[in-house]
Amino acid sequence: MEIINSSKELTKAERYYLTKAQNIKKMSLVKNQRIDLATWCLYEDTNMDGEVQTIFSCQTPEGETYATNSPSFVRCFNDILECFDAGDIKALRIEPGTSKAGREFLTCVYAE
Repeated sequence: MEIINSSKELTKAERYYLTKAQNIKKMSLVKNQRIDLATWCLYEDTNMDGEVQTIFSCQTPEGETYATNSPSFVRCFNDILECFDAGDIKALRIEPGTSKAGREFLTCVYAE
């Protein structure tokens, strides 16, 4: 596991809660909602098939942790990072979309 980017220098506890904790929830649970971010990270990990995937994980000020490996979400978040400093991203709106094949996917939008 390798941290690619984060909202700040993460403590060991934050790294654990964002990447390994068993209570991390799927980002799809908060689709169509705005979530405030206490901290976040983008990291690479190897899935069960041996493939490296990029994962976005975040923790809210209330201590809820959400993560997604959706490529469309990661792409959108990287677009946000091109416009803002990492520490300035304090909230996101989680947006669902539907592919031409009818599959649902997630994206995100910067929220003030």
